[in-house]
Amino acid sequence: MVELVEATSCTSCGSTDIRCKRRYTRSPRTLHGVETVVVTQHECRDCKKTFTDKIKGTKQGAQIADEVKERAADLYLEGPDMEGVKKVMWKFGVRISASSIWYAVNWFGKLAVNAFDRVLKFVKLSGLACVDEKFVSVHGKKRPQLFGIDPVTGIVLAQKLLRNREEPTLTRVLKGIRRMGVRVTVTDDLKSYAPSVKKAGMRHVKCHFHAKQTFHKRMKKAHIQKKRKRKFIKWCHKFLDAKDMKEAVVRKRVLGRIKDKKLQRFMKSFLYEWEDYFTYFEFDGCPKTTNPVEQYNRRYEQKRQIMHGLRKERTAREFNALFALHSMFRKFEEGTHKGLSPLEIAGAQLRTTNVFAFLNE
Repeated sequence: MVELVEATSCTSCGSTDIRCKRRYTRSPRTLHGVETVVVTQHECRDCKKTFTDKIKGTKQGAQIADEVKERAADLYLEGPDMEGVKKVMWKFGVRISASSIWYAVNWFGKLAVNAFDRVLKFVKLSGLACVDEKFVSVHGKKRPQLFGIDPVTGIVLAQKLLRNREEPTLTRVLKGIRRMGVRVTVTDDLKSYAPSVKKAGMRHVKCHFHAKQTFHKRMKKAHIQKKRKRKFIKWCHKFLDAKDMKEAVVRKRVLGRIKDKKLQRFMKSFLYEWEDYFTYFEFDGCPKTTNPVEQYNRRYEQKRQIMHGLRKERTAREFNALFALHSMFRKFEEGTHKGLSPLEIAGAQLRTTNVFAFLNE
């Protein structure tokens, strides 16, 4: 049921000498259907200004209640497209247009841009980060969207729309992550990541999954006997699965003995700064793959494909900030942290566990 808040004083001068000018009905759409309320328009006898009673949870002049907009935006961020959200809302007996859904998402996105850094002040981070990027379409052009995730808590540390993936650009973003107290960063095998992480003052871990994937792809293209391919792949797996640095050094020597001319250049690149594959030995809880950020990117990629791109950079930044903030309030559906949100795992002390209530504070 909607709640009517009757005016007792003038909103302009604060005078209590007011009179009833006229009465009319408003019919806001709520999750309980369309509800009709009689609203009074008042006039101040001192300043002659007119003002009306307010309906709690509904903006002045709006036909859709805030709870409907929040529900529609939440459904849209979870995955369905506009038509899917409209069908779900119809089950509640509420008709809402696609433009109203996008207006709600856009409005909360503007609030999320300023609230994203504010919420990070309330959390306790692990000092670890997994970084990866996905390409998004902005005004018909592909742009890299970088995300940084705390692998222990699932907190989104960074979400930046970049112009390129070159070293200076990545270094600038990673320095921001470093200022949050992050000591170790796990990345894929993109060449510009390693020097960028080290320039930002952090230790680097190369993702083992990407390393194995790259080795398999190179072996598939190389014109070598199948037995030798299997042998090389087996050596690579044993090298990456080493249990300590002593074993890793021994395995590295075995890989270094590969004298095949077709693989020498690749092996030199593969073993360049090989110690970065085993940095995780020195830090408890540090992952050796970028799986945490890959899982986040998988949800983001599914949403991106449904949206078919964004028109403006500003809109893209606002949506990415809202998507990241929404994921921090979203509870895990499976795993060891089932039923908990990343903010709860990080020990954040907030007044609410609802992202939209937090944005409206």
